[in-house]
Amino acid sequence: MLAVAVRAAHDCSLKIHAWINPYRVSYSTDLLSLSESNPARKMAENGEIDQLLITKSGIYFNPASEKVQNLILRGIQEIVVNYEVDGIHIDDYFYPSDVENSDAQSYRAFTQSGGNLSLGDWRRSHVNALIRQIYTTVKADNPDMLFGISPGGIPETNYSTYYADVASWVQQTGFCDYLAPQIYFGFLNQNYSYDSLLRYWINLCANSSVKLYIGLPLYKTGEIDSYAGSEEGKREFIENSDIIKRQILRLREEKTIKGFIIFSFGDMIDDNANEIKQKEVSNLFDIL
Repeated sequence: MLAVAVRAAHDCSLKIHAWINPYRVSYSTDLLSLSESNPARKMAENGEIDQLLITKSGIYFNPASEKVQNLILRGIQEIVVNYEVDGIHIDDYFYPSDVENSDAQSYRAFTQSGGNLSLGDWRRSHVNALIRQIYTTVKADNPDMLFGISPGGIPETNYSTYYADVASWVQQTGFCDYLAPQIYFGFLNQNYSYDSLLRYWINLCANSSVKLYIGLPLYKTGEIDSYAGSEEGKREFIENSDIIKRQILRLREEKTIKGFIIFSFGDMIDDNANEIKQKEVSNLFDIL
């Protein structure tokens, strides 16, 4: 399927990046629900349960595991060597938001061996290590191939919940070529407005070689935005049919922003979309 997608994209003069979610295995917590060939199930059956994190939200590979990191890197290498993709792109999920003490055994082994990092810094160190190794793996086969990351839009959530030290990726070389933060928020969001988050990411990348693109939430159009805080913010996406259009026009005012990513393409071609979304898509085509 990837070969077909690559060929179709290039036939249309489009670039294609393989989008990867490196740590998540399953939304289910049942290892037996995985296929017998699934690497996570094999690890568990071989007594290597410490290679996994099993939380209320599902099964994840343990970012602290060297074996896991090598597994992910081999998967990425397989893509970049065997398929003519133009880049590798990873999603915003690193440590699961409900990790709690599911990695206690790994952290205890670290401290007992003399490690003195705090739990948070220890987790971030493993995410940083993987990001740097992905960058090296991508560039090894083709220096022109791009490596990008879509972190969550909220800075403190990235750092303290997903243990993604995005600022380091921007301020140092050898981590990524571009960021596409998911600013999936409206103008009227009480706690995290689109404009405030846009300004944060512009400032973060201002003096960096890392290019900045912005992720936009077409999927929210015509829906209640439950976490927007105020009632006005919650209803913003059902009372307006030009939010994404205005967000694009706003970011186009900033010369340092290289473009945007709309989530998702499926929402742009959905024949059964609600009326608000249909109007929003029509508005988008007017400016694209």
